[in-house]
Amino acid sequence: MTPPGANAPLRLPEKKAATLAERLSSWFEKNHRKLPFRGTSDPYRIWLSEIMLQQTRVETVIPYYEKFLKNFPDVESLAAAPLEKVLGLWAGLGYYARARLLHRAAKDVVSQFNGEFPKDAEGLRKLPGVGAYTAGAIASIAYGLPEPAVDGNVVRVLSRLLVWRADTASPKDREAARPLVREILVHGDPVALTPALMELGATICTTANPSCAACPVEKFCEARRKNRVEEFPLAAPRKKPKPVKLVALALTRKDGRVLLRRRPEEGGLFGGLWEIPSAERNGKIPAALSKLAGEMGFQSVEKAKRLGKITHVLSHRKMDVELWAAPAPAGKASGKWIAPAKPNGLPLSALQRKLLALIV
Repeated sequence: MTPPGANAPLRLPEKKAATLAERLSSWFEKNHRKLPFRGTSDPYRIWLSEIMLQQTRVETVIPYYEKFLKNFPDVESLAAAPLEKVLGLWAGLGYYARARLLHRAAKDVVSQFNGEFPKDAEGLRKLPGVGAYTAGAIASIAYGLPEPAVDGNVVRVLSRLLVWRADTASPKDREAARPLVREILVHGDPVALTPALMELGATICTTANPSCAACPVEKFCEARRKNRVEEFPLAAPRKKPKPVKLVALALTRKDGRVLLRRRPEEGGLFGGLWEIPSAERNGKIPAALSKLAGEMGFQSVEKAKRLGKITHVLSHRKMDVELWAAPAPAGKASGKWIAPAKPNGLPLSALQRKLLALIV
């Protein structure tokens, strides 16, 4: 194997690529995890699972995947569903743009492709929310095409095999890995090899404490041979979540119901979900509360009291939300009244569920 230098391409000799393909296929057949989205050639199910698995642990995804299939067994049922129901079933899984794009892509498959997913990676990439990785996963697992699906796990495996100083999160390095993955896929069955590479990175060639002795391709790993496994891949510095301070206003009726508003579907965090209205704490609390009340159709708010504070951490934001409650003034409101303990399937983020728990 040739470790890539500054200008050297990432390559494997054909014979070794073939041997890697053979060993990975054999290992995967005997050792793969029994997951509900394995063993299917249905592009709908493969697509659904791959979208859900983006930046999300397998253990978290499984119940959501099964719940989605129960409600939407095929792409036609997903396309016909209202977005609010899709978001409601997605609630708690995070990265809600995925759900909105999933719904939009389902509509495109039905309206533009007569309910059939495109049969090649190029066509798949035209669907909303489908990038190179997802297109490669569908094309290889559903259709048996040698299309690379390169995620962080795969880059980590290749980085150690070739003592390649790659960053698993770098789009440039993921793109550089695609030709090598294709070289492996053409020497076997992509239906097995694509998930085998992912599985190897997820279960054996892990970030910390890799199980090198159990690796089916240990013999060909340059990092293992040189006792430098812990040096690869690059440990790129991760940005700390940006701190954000918010104030939220829960207007309550005498029957205990709370007024929520729906966030715009596009262009923002938690798009399409319902929330206790909030705003950044840039000025004095009373002014912020009055502004929030005005957004819901009331001129002012009185007798507001502080209920507490919630800290909610996302990958890119650390949100400190101070929750206030006040009796709803008389008049017509803009939003929806819900019982805090029984949102009845309304799409709510984990943050909103934390805030509602302060009111119950």
